[in-house]
Amino acid sequence: MREIEALKKAIPDYGVIAFSGGLDSSLIAYLALQKGNFTGYVVGLEGSHDIMWAERAADLMGLPLKKIVIDEKDVESAYLSIKKILGTDNLVTISFEMPLYFVAMHADEHIIISGQGADEIFGGYKRYEAMDDEILEREMEKDLRELLNGGINRDRSIAEHFGKDLITPYLSEEFLDVVLKRSALQRKGRGRKDMLREIAREAGLPEELYRKEKKAAQYGSGIMKVLKKTVKKAENNRSSV
Repeated sequence: MREIEALKKAIPDYGVIAFSGGLDSSLIAYLALQKGNFTGYVVGLEGSHDIMWAERAADLMGLPLKKIVIDEKDVESAYLSIKKILGTDNLVTISFEMPLYFVAMHADEHIIISGQGADEIFGGYKRYEAMDDEILEREMEKDLRELLNGGINRDRSIAEHFGKDLITPYLSEEFLDVVLKRSALQRKGRGRKDMLREIAREAGLPEELYRKEKKAAQYGSGIMKVLKKTVKKAENNRSSV
């Protein structure tokens, strides 16, 4: 399958994998392990969905896993740092970048491999479900273009802050050349990410992993809930002065 070979080719021979146990990072990890020894890094609060599920996914694949368990003070500190790095106080943006922030902070290797881009390429966002074919094609193309022209630079800025390089195999030229020959509807399918699930099935990823729906990292990690609480507390403190 050309897609599998293109994706595998885009994965470097060493580095660490930003890993949540979801379809995107699991397929990257599964193919990476065929090239050499890799470690996955998962971020989350104690008892969070991502920590527990990443443990299960890593066990199924034989992937060594390092857990970065964070607390409210870690989230508050990261929030202030990411605000400064990116020059934004947008909570959604900051919460999305926070798992990568902690991986970049703790990773031993200087290369971080991310599953970024799979949602835009394969229609992973829930809002795509209600769109007709024409709107879906336009919106998925727009979202991918915005990611390539701007969003991915935020990820790289976070990695570079800690002296790390970010590799995104799904956004590699060789992989995009293959998959973007299909229409948005073919890539998304009747559900979401149907084409990616088929690629994962063909590659040999355990069925439990390629079929499972997973929460977005900022929610599955528990970060967004704590971040909202942190910002609300700061606002209350300011208003009481």
